Amino acid sequence: MTASLLFFQIDGMIPGGVINPDNLLIETGIISGRKITSWPSLRTDLINAGGDWFDTQVMVDQGLVTSRKPEDISAFSEKMIEVFSQGDQQLRDTSPPL
Repeated sequence: MTASLLFFQIDGMIPGGVINPDNLLIETGIISGRKITSWPSLRTDLINAGGDWFDTQVMVDQGLVTSRKPEDISAFSEKMIEVFSQGDQQLRDTSPPL
């Protein structure tokens, strides 16, 4: 399987990652204390990095949007559009799992 990596950077923030960006997110330290979703095999790594892991298509926490797998790309894309349209408000809010 080819790992895909998708990040956006806006004003120094990384608001989105889908499929397999989790190792980079762990290394930057931004996982700690955040709700996140990922490919199921990365669950333990994310929990060990201080994240609160959920098995859901899309998770938003403080403007960071994560998703699990290629089948979730549509839901991820819709959520990213929603986050972008809300601007700074989304960076302050934490949403519950879908």
